[in-house]
Amino acid sequence: AWLLRPLFRKADIERRQEAVQELASGGAAVALSEARSVLSKCGDIERLLSRVHSMSGFTMPGDDDDENSRIHPNDRAVLYETAAYTKRKVGDFSKVLQGLRSATQSPELFNGIEIQSGLLRKIVHFNGQGGCFPNMADDLEWFFENFDCEMASQGHFEPGRGIDGRYDEASDTVERIIAELNAYKDEMCSTVLSPPALARTSWTYANTKIDSKDKYLIELPANVAVPDDFIMKGKRGSGRKQVNKYRTAVVEELVGELEQAYELQRERMTRGMELIFAKFDSKRTLWAAAAQATALLDAIGSLAQTASKPGYVRPKILECAMDESPKINIVQGRHPCIENTFNSSEFIPNDLVLGCD
Repeated sequence: AWLLRPLFRKADIERRQEAVQELASGGAAVALSEARSVLSKCGDIERLLSRVHSMSGFTMPGDDDDENSRIHPNDRAVLYETAAYTKRKVGDFSKVLQGLRSATQSPELFNGIEIQSGLLRKIVHFNGQGGCFPNMADDLEWFFENFDCEMASQGHFEPGRGIDGRYDEASDTVERIIAELNAYKDEMCSTVLSPPALARTSWTYANTKIDSKDKYLIELPANVAVPDDFIMKGKRGSGRKQVNKYRTAVVEELVGELEQAYELQRERMTRGMELIFAKFDSKRTLWAAAAQATALLDAIGSLAQTASKPGYVRPKILECAMDESPKINIVQGRHPCIENTFNSSEFIPNDLVLGCD
């Protein structure tokens, strides 16, 4: 951007020169040498912020409007490689989180260093300390606590409590049904089955995982007397070790409700990920401010690293009145690109005078 839009005003050029000169030597140069290793871990935050924005959809946490009126174009797409797409989305989100966390370390490295340049002071000091770098550590930490990137990349993301109301409702339903199934077990073992002690110790629910078929079949030894409404669905073993599998109308009704809650959970898991992205995108101004300050420090630091090499001097910028012609006077000039192409012994420095007497 600086190459495409070079500075024109003398004050702006000198403002940048002061920042470069201060970073080229002294305590600020020492802090910069440590900051450069941190900056190398930030990545292209601005590009990643744009990607997260495209993944967030339009819904914000707490919206109660009709979701069908706010469907994001991504939701209408038919994805044949959902796992790979999800892994890529989570990977980008993880990169931007890690990049922003690295960026927050930059101002800490300049603590206690007296800085004269106004531009440099702004980009390496936090808000409230005379700078413009946002205090975002707490906001950033929320996403690390509520989004497990590793689990999400494997398709096992589970929204935390309070992120998606409908997912929370489905989770509450699952907990309630499991509690009712256990209460039903206690009631039947105490009042109906015989002998009660054997029934209580041997009653087991089979197939309790989310993806299991014939969920919550009741397993009881064959010598436990059961009422007529216990419908046998199968058995395992034989003789005295035979175990029968039963299903009752009460359990069947609860399992049907449980399946609906599980299905809603699966639907809302993807939605919960989008809500996380939307919540992150709602603070885009905060992240963009950090990205801008980090980019400025990176660019100015690169110029300072070059300016600290032998032979580099700070040019003096002259005022140019409206009725005057621009002037330039270079003494023994060496172009850095040519310096890197040829050996210094093969290059002949050149003077350049334009518009001067």
